Order: sequence, then C-alpha cells, then structure tokens
Amino acid sequence: MKRRQPTRAGSLICILLVFIMGAGGCSRTSSAVNSVTIKDMQEPPGLTGLVDNQKVSFILGSYQWHNSIADAPDPSSLVRDQAAAAVVPPNKEMSLTFASKEQPEQILAMNWEEGQIPIAVNGNKIILPSKPGRYVISISGKWSDDRGSYAAAIEIREPEQTGLEASGDLQIPAIKLPEATNAAADMIGLIVYNDQIYTQTATKMDSAHAKEVRGEKLGTTKANIDEWSKQDEFSTQFASSIGVTDVYMVKGYDKDFRIMAYSEQDGIVYSELYECLNGITIHDGKDIFGQLKLSGQVTAAKVRSFSDWNNGVDRSTPLAKVELVESFVEELNNTIPLTSKSAGQTLGDYQNDEQFKELTLELKDGSRTSLILIKTGYIRYGYTDVYFKMDNEIFTSLWEQISN
Repeated sequence: MKRRQPTRAGSLICILLVFIMGAGGCSRTSSAVNSVTIKDMQEPPGLTGLVDNQKVSFILGSYQWHNSIADAPDPSSLVRDQAAAAVVPPNKEMSLTFASKEQPEQILAMNWEEGQIPIAVNGNKIILPSKPGRYVISISGKWSDDRGSYAAAIEIREPEQTGLEASGDLQIPAIKLPEATNAAADMIGLIVYNDQIYTQTATKMDSAHAKEVRGEKLGTTKANIDEWSKQDEFSTQFASSIGVTDVYMVKGYDKDFRIMAYSEQDGIVYSELYECLNGITIHDGKDIFGQLKLSGQVTAAKVRSFSDWNNGVDRSTPLAKVELVESFVEELNNTIPLTSKSAGQTLGDYQNDEQFKELTLELKDGSRTSLILIKTGYIRYGYTDVYFKMDNEIFTSLWEQISN
C-alpha cells in the first residue's frame, strides 16, 4: 500500500465453421496446468483468463466432446444477465488458461459484440478492445476432434472512469471536511497522527485483549474537531473528534495503519481501534487485508443478515467450518479494488437479506474484523468507498455456506 502525500441454441455450427475456414488468430499452446487429461473429462475443461491482475471465469457454451454434442445460446445470450467479469483499462493483455493437462491445439478469439470480429491470439494471450464499453469475448478451443466454446463479459473503461491510476492502482483521497461549515455533519471518530487521519474501523477488540496488545504510547488526543471544524484544524498533531484520551501503538501492527485510543477509569478499560484508510493508493487486496493480519489467524467466524446489521441487532450465526473461511481470507489478498462508481451496476441492489451478509472473523489476538460480503462477488471493509472483487469458486462456495 503506497501512501500519498497530503435453451441452448445453435452457436456450435458457427464455431465449427470458424475452425474449418481457418479464421485468423489460431495458435498452439502446450503448458500443462492440471493433472486431469482430456480423455478423462466428460466435457471441455474450464477456462480462466487473467487480465490486469483480475481473474475472469469464462462460461462454457456449445461443445463437441468425445461422443457428445451440446448446443448453447450464442455468447451474448450466455452472459446477458452476468455482471462484467472484469473492469479494465483499454488495450490490456489477457492470458488464457484451460484446466486440463493438454492445452488446446488451436485457440480462436472473437469480439462478439462488434460483428463477431476475430481477435488475434498470440500463444495463449489476447489483447482486449481499445474503446470503452461492455464486450462479450468468445473463446473457442480445439483438441484433436474435440471442441469447446466459452464466453465472458468484459467492461473497458478509461482510468479516469474507474478511479484507477494508469498503473491500475486505486487512489483513496485524504479526508477533507465539507466546505459548508455552517451545516452540521455526521462525523465518525477520528484522530490526526503524523499528518494522517485515522478513523474508527470495522475491527473491534474487547478490553482484556486491548490491554495485552497495547504498545508504545504515542501521545494524547486534543478535543478540537467537530462538525464545525475547518480544514486547517486537521493539521494539528493528535487533533481528534473523540475527546481527550491516550493513543498507543498496537502490538503486531504497523502504526502507519492502526493505532489505539486507550484509557482506564476505576479499573475499567476503554479502548477503540483507529485505522488510516485514506490518502493511500491500493494496488490489490493485500494492501488492506494484508495489514489486517488475517491469514492464519482466524479462530472462529459468524455471519449476520442485512436486516440485523442495518437495525443494529446483535444476532449472528456461527459458522461450523472455518476451513473455507481460511481459503477465503487467503484469496482476499488477490482481490481487485474498485470504487462504487467503477463497480457500477455489477454491485446490484444489495441492501437486502438475499444479497448482503456481514462476516465477522475472530482472530487469535482477540480482535474481531467484520467484512461486508455482496452476492455478486464484492467485499467491503470499513468506511471507505472501496469494493474488492473476488471472482472465483472460493467466494461462491463461501456464499453458499453463509446463506444456508
């Protein structure tokens, strides 16, 4: 994390004709990525694309496989109701990997949305379109006498449309107060430390564990920020909206990311974690979830519905199996950050019990981290406008587990 300074219908015939006519873009690949051989498969192997650090799961369409023939809708119809599998800048290279020991003898690619235009294939790589828009990419693979077709929807956006830098990184601007200081504003708790603004977080810790992880004292807050404060008041070291309290490092965590407000009165511990999730640049999920130290630390997990979360009802269902959660936590590091604007309609109307779940992870150090999971494959943490996209079977399997 870099910190910034202040019905299957017949498309098979078309595929066969393309192979017979020898359309441009044929290529041979030979990399072995799976121990399963073609002869042992009942249908064509799965196809995954990788573009701009995003995994794209293609949908299997029509195929001729061993002694079977299956007709499917054309590629556009296959993905009509699907969210874009990836949102990327123009002219990005996508690599293609088939889940079989034998890779195809030939690969064909088409831009299906613009008149079925062939896309050149170089080895197992293609270049995506140069103009912004939603595209249906059709891939066909040929193994001797066996053939399979696949489709995926890709959205091309200019970097300024996605909130991404040219490198593909996502900028989260520093917090600024509203210009209209004569209007009240709801404020979350915040602390200014080393010219960075730390806010209340979606990770909590009980008092007993807070005392154990309390590190070096950094200073004491000033009670000088409220909804009427001006921007220059944010430049004061330990300015805060939480009153006067001591601030400490948290053992095991970077103080540039997480600090703790801590005090004791009459033997009672009062503590709150604060994190700096603004004024930063995020490349992938590791820049945030790596800082949370989740991997290998989960001892238990529980899930809460949207209704209970929205109404502040403390009612959660424990998950019996943590193994899948551990795989999910590892995969969080590979997720792709998007703003709500760049995620667009793929987020859907998720503020309901069918589309929204709160997943709380209990860690070995006594902290409890809550993540918002959205059925379309997005994960949100804290109060930032960042949605991390996880597009693979791990998310799907976890969603099925927490929805039952």
